[in-house]
Amino acid sequence: MIHTIMIRQTKHSGRSVIEMSNDYVKVYVAPELGGRILQIEIGGCALLFENENLKGMANVQGTSRWNGNWQNFGGEKLWVAPQGWSSEDEWPGPPDPVIDGGSYKVSAENDVIEMTSSVEPHIGVQVGRSVRLLEKSTRLEINAWLRNRSEHSKHLSIWPVAQVEASSYESGHYKIFFGRDRSKSGFTIIHGIVNSPQWHLRDNIVEVDYQYIAGKIGSDTDCGWACYMNCDKGACLVANFEREEDKPYFHDAPLQVWAQGRGSIYTRGSLSVCPDNMKINPGYMQMELQSPLQRVRPGDSIEYKYSLWSCRVHPNTSVISAGRSWIATSNIVLGRANISAHLGVAVCGYVAVECDGNVTRIPVSPNEPVDIDVPVSSGNVSMTLLDSELRAVERIYRSHRSFASILCDPLYQ
Repeated sequence: MIHTIMIRQTKHSGRSVIEMSNDYVKVYVAPELGGRILQIEIGGCALLFENENLKGMANVQGTSRWNGNWQNFGGEKLWVAPQGWSSEDEWPGPPDPVIDGGSYKVSAENDVIEMTSSVEPHIGVQVGRSVRLLEKSTRLEINAWLRNRSEHSKHLSIWPVAQVEASSYESGHYKIFFGRDRSKSGFTIIHGIVNSPQWHLRDNIVEVDYQYIAGKIGSDTDCGWACYMNCDKGACLVANFEREEDKPYFHDAPLQVWAQGRGSIYTRGSLSVCPDNMKINPGYMQMELQSPLQRVRPGDSIEYKYSLWSCRVHPNTSVISAGRSWIATSNIVLGRANISAHLGVAVCGYVAVECDGNVTRIPVSPNEPVDIDVPVSSGNVSMTLLDSELRAVERIYRSHRSFASILCDPLYQ
């Protein structure tokens, strides 16, 4: 068993990458491909989209050999908002030869990989990030930054984009879930047809059921999470983020989801038709996060922190609720004699069920679905995720208690 983080140079999909791994997850980073996380694997299941048409192909963006076409290698990477092609205050990509398509400087030490782009000459910015993998966990803690290298102040946003695997015309195979937006409408249409069968609002959850139809939605959600699921394999990739109050966002949406597929969208002042052919137009989805649009003076920087983690759940289920280190694929049900739940978790450790001072600990791992069915003697029940050292990670559930007892709970102080 690998009880510490391993970082090494290796090969993945025929190209040189940096592998960061522990017992539970493998992460492949490709600095020369736009500083992207090329792939995340849990239990041998790949979660990120990799473009089969470009596997093993050299990145020529920014070289004399580049013809201006986008080499979309896939993976998870940084973009810059606002996106546009009409002024020097907008990022004209993708494609671009620096931020999405350039080669990043890289350093790797202990449990952290750091990457830095060159300066993008059109908008005059430089981006970078540190990627840290936690021990006994699948969690990647990512601290992204953007620096204004131009001579003028600009209003800019950091825009992490995770392109996730989705290669089916049929519903039910690949989904993304997140909580309702603040207005309770769920989402707004940014691109594509308004009656796309891919967008669904189910109680307090928005479900994107991929069917290879081009389109994009945005949400002003403050739920702090979004979850991609390969439904056939029960493999999930979860993004955690913060929405800042009273701050403007590009498209008024700190969370956006893009579905690559067939159909028409209006962009760059014209109608764009996406071909109905997965060989030349591969299918994938994008979970897109955004920092608030902020004024960045010349020489100044902004930061954006977020995390990505993976887990396994039972196949062909749906996410009902989530926290920062767990997702639930069923309602957490407190009955007269037991409490039950089906979960996925980010850490190796335990789920502790406490009832009137009696504690039952269930061993849990990110690599296995978590099934909870614990006898209880009363309705005074709590459920907490613990790490392997029995330290509290996050409260999952608590039944109704008095205000005084909540004040004494260290997880709520």
